[in-house]
Parts: sequence; structure tokens; C-alpha cells
Amino acid sequence: MQEIIGFEQQIAGDGACGKYALRHALLLLGIPVSQREASAATQVPPWKAMQRGTNEAEIKRGLKEFGCTGIEYSGRSLRSYTAHINRCLRGALPVIITAENDEHWAVIAGKKSRTEYFWIDSAEPDVIGCWQWNDILAWIDNDVFYGIGVLPRNKEQLAHSLVPRFPEYAQLMKDATLRQYWGYYLDDLYGGSLNGESPRQFFEKYRKPIIETICIQYPQADRETITWELKNYETVAVAHNLVPSLIELTAAMTLIAVGIE
Repeated sequence: MQEIIGFEQQIAGDGACGKYALRHALLLLGIPVSQREASAATQVPPWKAMQRGTNEAEIKRGLKEFGCTGIEYSGRSLRSYTAHINRCLRGALPVIITAENDEHWAVIAGKKSRTEYFWIDSAEPDVIGCWQWNDILAWIDNDVFYGIGVLPRNKEQLAHSLVPRFPEYAQLMKDATLRQYWGYYLDDLYGGSLNGESPRQFFEKYRKPIIETICIQYPQADRETITWELKNYETVAVAHNLVPSLIELTAAMTLIAVGIE
């Protein structure tokens, strides 16, 4: 069975919150990574994660393997820490943070207002939430604040960051299936080019032909399910500003149709 690559909850007691935070931060930048890939990149296999978790050096090693640099803040100044997080978010960078007195890793994913921040926490059933900054500080509960802004070395990747648009999509991610399989959809969307056409324009132009082609080729495929799956692709494409390859997207949808049959 293929791994789910998305914003998902960790298995209780597996000690992998650091690797989940790494994956979730990369996914916000439009870089889908599996748990197996994260284990290899950080050099923290599951048995080691269960024993003692993942430390900051291993997370930074993992970021480097996936073409990113960690922009660190470590210190006791709340003002400097808050400024660091705000500066990263304004630059479209997610921030991996320590919480629960340095016992846990999570991600700050964006801002809803001047004082409200979205978080992604693999230990929470809902995975995604939004709190006032003072509530987040109480959750952090550290004497020394620590955060890693995730900066892709290829700055063009920032055009695909979900961070600036996260408030628009947080509500949609209450759909657990969309949230958990976000990375699958994202991975299939690479391969096209903008060419002056926006993601919305692409789907307006090709939505009906894709559905009709697949339903003609596979008469037993469920049109409602095909339409729903294509809508998920569209949601992820617009969120990350990606125009897919028509050939590759049709092929991915065809595989879905074969599975439905």
C-alpha cells in the first residue's frame, strides 16, 4: 500500500512529530514528501524516532536533502521570536516550532489576522487549527524559543507556497480525505507550465473534456466520483498556483477510473 502524503495525524506513540512537522512544512511549500523519504533524509528510522524523537540538526539535514535551508531563531526574547515568525510568514515561509517545553514539534502555517495564527500539529485529531498568539505561547511553554523558517533554495518554489493563501484553504481542509491526500494530488500536478494561463482557466477549459474522455473510455466509472476527484485536483492546483500537464492529469484521472471500476 502506497503511503499517504498529506496533512495527516501521526500514529500515537511513534515519536515522529519532528518528521511530520518537516513533511508538513515542505508540503506547504508545494513539496510532497513521504514518511519513508523523511526518515531517509533525516537519518532517523522509525525505531530511533520512537526512542528519542528527532532533533533540530536532523530536521535541518532533512530540509537540506529536499532543497531547503532552515532559517533559525533561538533565544529568550519573545519580541524577537514573534518578529522572526511574522517575517517568515510574510515571505511565504512556514515555520517549524518546538512546543510543550521542547518535547514536541509543530508548524506555524499562516495568519488569519494580526493576532491569530494557523498551526499544523500531527498529534491533534483535527491536525489544523487557529489560535490567538497568547494561546500559542502557552502551548509552546518554553524558556527558550526556537523556530525554523523553511526557505527553498530555488526561490521560484515560493510561487507555489500555500502559506500566503492558507486562510482561504484551512476551512476546505476540514475534509479529511482532501487533507490527507493533498500531496498525492499535488505530486500529479507538476509537469505543466503557466504559459499565460492560470490554474482556474486551465480547469475551466479542460474540466468537461477530461471527464467526458474518461467516462467514454471507462463506461462503468462513476461520473460523480470522477468529478469529485477532479475538483480536488483543481483545489490543490489553484492553492499552489500550478497548471498541470493535460496529458499527465488525464493519465492520473484514468488510473483513478480504473480503480473505481
